[in-house]
Amino acid sequence: KLFFTISDEALLKDLFDKALNEYKTSSEEFRVDACLDLLQGMLPYQQQDRIKDLYSICTNNVSGTESKKQKKAYRVLEELFRSNTEACRNFVKNNLEEIQKIFLEALSKANPSSQAYRLRCLINIVRNLEEDHTEFAYKIVPETVLCIKATNEKARSSSYSLLIVICEALQRWQKSTKSMDTIVKDFLKEIFAGLAGNPTVVHCTLLGITRIYYEFKDVFPEDVTEMLVNNVCLLLTSHAKEVVGAAISFLRVFVTTDSVLKTAKYVENIVGAMVKMPEACRRHFRLKSRYLLDRLIRKFGYDLITAMIPKDDVVMQKRMKNIRYENSMILCLKGYHIHFSNILSVSSRD
Repeated sequence: KLFFTISDEALLKDLFDKALNEYKTSSEEFRVDACLDLLQGMLPYQQQDRIKDLYSICTNNVSGTESKKQKKAYRVLEELFRSNTEACRNFVKNNLEEIQKIFLEALSKANPSSQAYRLRCLINIVRNLEEDHTEFAYKIVPETVLCIKATNEKARSSSYSLLIVICEALQRWQKSTKSMDTIVKDFLKEIFAGLAGNPTVVHCTLLGITRIYYEFKDVFPEDVTEMLVNNVCLLLTSHAKEVVGAAISFLRVFVTTDSVLKTAKYVENIVGAMVKMPEACRRHFRLKSRYLLDRLIRKFGYDLITAMIPKDDVVMQKRMKNIRYENSMILCLKGYHIHFSNILSVSSRD
């Protein structure tokens, strides 16, 4: 790639043509893969006619069933959509409708190993769209949310990034016609539809909402926040472990990142929902729920949170005492550490 940046334009064209011809005619798998890698590196420096040839090959592979070819095709397309060269940007702009159509049609044929590269392609497409393409953005939201549950860590990370990019793009496209509150509300309506699905879909939806809330909490409408927290508290009493785990994750982010004034009115609902959690979920998520309780105690005090827990709930009361004991021990250790540090500093001066 470094060589291509300093190469002569005529040489790059010649190399590209030779590599493309070799890719089409060779029957040796290694040579085919190597040629495609070279073509990917040279792609940003080509004119639109050569870009179109390689693009046609990749779109055919994207719609195919061979996982290796599909994965490499998405990698080449990612290079095309990410490139800032004039030829690449013009090609994407001129063929945008076709690109959107191909990506939507190829969804059903996407292989799990290609998910991360496909999502990164979509990230670059949405990020570089200058005109309003809200309809396309909304169409890729379901896929983005479901990929939060992907086995591939890169795919999970890319799905979160794509949600953020979509929300930023909607704000960029609609800021002149809609208020920020309205834009966020409309986007969340598309995502909230997943809360009516099966436990896996609800799990993915909650995690997606958690990330969006973390990034855009400053522009979240108050009525949407209230509705969201109340619904998450209701989901916390579900018997599905996937749903309960995601609900705890959201509440922990909500309590940790927002101010005391904003979270104070929801404390009773949150603690009440934790008390009503099914026994199996309590045992399974004892560490996650403990972290949430610890955050509530640090923010609102031990006495207030304890008063909201029924006296006959022995397990929760015992957990609260354990948290208080552990926190007091940590404070003592910190105090001893400071004390001994002061002694050592005085001794070193003497």
